[in-house]
Amino acid sequence: MSLAFRYRLRNFLVPQIFQDRHGLTLGDVMSQEDDNELMRQINFQADVAERAKPTNQNISAIAAMLAEHFDHRDEGDIKEQIKQVWRSRELFWDE
Repeated sequence: MSLAFRYRLRNFLVPQIFQDRHGLTLGDVMSQEDDNELMRQINFQADVAERAKPTNQNISAIAAMLAEHFDHRDEGDIKEQIKQVWRSRELFWDE
Protein backbone atom coordinates (compact mmCIF):
# COMPACT_ATOMS: atom_id res chain seq x y z
CA MET A 1 0.00 0.00 0.00
CA SER A 2 1.46 3.38 -0.97
CA LEU A 3 2.50 6.00 1.56
CA ALA A 4 0.05 8.52 0.10
CA PHE A 5 -2.78 6.00 0.41
CA ARG A 6 -1.88 5.29 4.07
CA TYR A 7 -1.63 9.03 4.77
CA ARG A 8 -5.22 9.55 3.59
CA LEU A 9 -6.40 6.79 5.92
CA ARG A 10 -4.73 7.71 9.18
CA ASN A 11 -7.04 10.47 10.44
CA PHE A 12 -10.38 8.65 10.32
CA LEU A 13 -12.02 6.88 13.23
CA VAL A 14 -13.54 3.53 12.34
CA PRO A 15 -16.09 1.47 14.23
CA GLN A 16 -15.14 -2.12 15.00
CA ILE A 17 -16.90 -4.25 12.41
CA PHE A 18 -15.65 -7.67 13.41
CA GLN A 19 -15.27 -9.64 16.61
CA ASP A 20 -12.79 -8.79 19.38
CA ARG A 21 -9.20 -9.94 19.03
CA HIS A 22 -9.47 -12.34 21.98
CA GLY A 23 -8.52 -15.80 20.74
CA LEU A 24 -7.81 -14.77 17.16
CA THR A 25 -4.73 -15.95 15.29
CA LEU A 26 -2.09 -13.54 13.97
CA GLY A 27 -3.62 -13.83 10.50
CA ASP A 28 -7.00 -12.85 11.92
CA VAL A 29 -5.46 -9.85 13.71
CA MET A 30 -3.75 -8.74 10.51
CA SER A 31 -7.03 -9.14 8.67
CA GLN A 32 -8.72 -7.03 11.39
CA GLU A 33 -6.15 -4.28 10.80
CA ASP A 34 -6.76 -4.50 7.04
CA ASP A 35 -10.52 -4.33 7.64
CA ASN A 36 -10.05 -1.25 9.84
CA GLU A 37 -8.04 0.41 7.08
CA LEU A 38 -10.69 -0.57 4.55
CA MET A 39 -13.41 1.03 6.70
CA ARG A 40 -11.33 4.19 7.05
CA GLN A 41 -11.11 4.41 3.27
CA ILE A 42 -14.84 3.73 2.82
CA ASN A 43 -15.59 6.52 5.29
CA PHE A 44 -13.16 8.81 3.46
CA GLN A 45 -15.05 8.11 0.21
CA ALA A 46 -18.35 8.74 2.04
CA ASP A 47 -17.00 12.14 3.17
CA VAL A 48 -16.28 12.95 -0.48
CA ALA A 49 -19.80 11.84 -1.46
CA GLU A 50 -21.30 13.93 1.34
CA ARG A 51 -19.55 17.05 0.05
CA ALA A 52 -20.81 16.24 -3.47
CA LYS A 53 -24.49 15.93 -2.47
CA PRO A 54 -26.84 15.64 -4.33
CA THR A 55 -24.52 14.16 -6.96
CA ASN A 56 -24.62 10.36 -7.11
CA GLN A 57 -21.38 8.45 -6.61
CA ASN A 58 -20.58 5.29 -8.57
CA ILE A 59 -20.11 2.74 -5.79
CA SER A 60 -19.13 0.00 -8.24
CA ALA A 61 -16.12 2.06 -9.30
CA ILE A 62 -15.25 2.82 -5.67
CA ALA A 63 -15.54 -0.88 -4.74
CA ALA A 64 -13.33 -1.87 -7.69
CA MET A 65 -10.67 0.67 -6.69
CA LEU A 66 -10.72 -0.44 -3.04
CA ALA A 67 -10.60 -4.13 -4.03
CA GLU A 68 -7.25 -3.44 -5.72
CA HIS A 69 -5.82 -2.20 -2.41
CA PHE A 70 -7.59 -4.61 -0.05
CA ASP A 71 -7.32 -8.05 -1.64
CA HIS A 72 -8.37 -9.83 1.56
CA ARG A 73 -12.01 -8.90 0.71
CA ASP A 74 -13.72 -9.43 -2.61
CA GLU A 75 -15.26 -6.58 -4.54
CA GLY A 76 -18.83 -7.69 -3.78
CA ASP A 77 -18.23 -7.64 -0.01
CA ILE A 78 -16.66 -4.20 -0.25
CA LYS A 79 -19.58 -2.93 -2.31
CA GLU A 80 -22.08 -4.18 0.29
CA GLN A 81 -20.13 -2.43 3.06
CA ILE A 82 -20.11 0.77 1.00
CA LYS A 83 -23.90 0.52 0.62
CA GLN A 84 -24.31 0.18 4.40
CA VAL A 85 -22.17 3.26 5.04
CA TRP A 86 -23.93 5.26 2.30
CA ARG A 87 -27.37 4.30 3.68
CA SER A 88 -26.42 5.24 7.24
CA ARG A 89 -25.16 8.63 6.02
CA GLU A 90 -28.11 9.12 3.61
CA LEU A 91 -25.86 9.49 0.57
CA PHE A 92 -26.72 8.98 -3.09
CA TRP A 93 -25.18 6.34 -5.37
CA ASP A 94 -25.28 4.64 -8.75
CA GLU A 95 -24.16 1.06 -9.30
